[in-house]
Amino acid sequence: FSIGYPFLKTYGDNSLTCKKTGQRANIIVSNHSSYLDIFLLMTSSEHVPGFVAKSEVENIPVAGWISHFWRCLYVERVTKPGKKSVTEQIQERAARTDFPPIVIFPEGTTTNNKYILPFKTGAFVGGHCVKPVIIKFPYKNFSPAWESCKAPTHMLRMFLQIYNNCEIYWLPVYVPNEEEKANPALYAQNVRDALLQVSGMSETESSLEDKIAYLKGLRGEFDAA
Repeated sequence: FSIGYPFLKTYGDNSLTCKKTGQRANIIVSNHSSYLDIFLLMTSSEHVPGFVAKSEVENIPVAGWISHFWRCLYVERVTKPGKKSVTEQIQERAARTDFPPIVIFPEGTTTNNKYILPFKTGAFVGGHCVKPVIIKFPYKNFSPAWESCKAPTHMLRMFLQIYNNCEIYWLPVYVPNEEEKANPALYAQNVRDALLQVSGMSETESSLEDKIAYLKGLRGEFDAA
């Protein structure tokens, strides 16, 4: 029942292998609207994927052990001397098809499931093929993508609904052309455009910084001019 989602609907082929070229994508890229995205993608993926997680997760009891089991990648705010950057780790995973696939949320934060933010280029450096996926939350009363409320309130409202809906759309494996391989920003934009076209969502140029400012405003924490 996928944590309250008995009507999880999936569309498209979740295979990570390109039908035309036979290439396998070991990076899954998705829009990001909720912490639920992780569990729902685990349920619907061909292979249970790992995720890019904050470095603090590694030391959380139980969650840290599970993240190791999934072979997650850990992001540190500042890369320590001698340690690989998250972009380097992503590219290594992209080339290691004997490892579980890794899910990347290129927006870098969650949205309200109505818009898709500009994609960061980390998942597209190196020119490896990717598996695009769209997560949508149709709702009538409470949106699972409403994360500006506090976590206990969010979970209570979600579980008080009779059921929750989720739709996951698996797009074909995206194999970049030579121009996209040489230009990660172009590659990221073209994959984003594919998600926008299929999802029916709108594009926005908002950023993580805009979201942080919005959340501060909700809490009355306005920065001095």
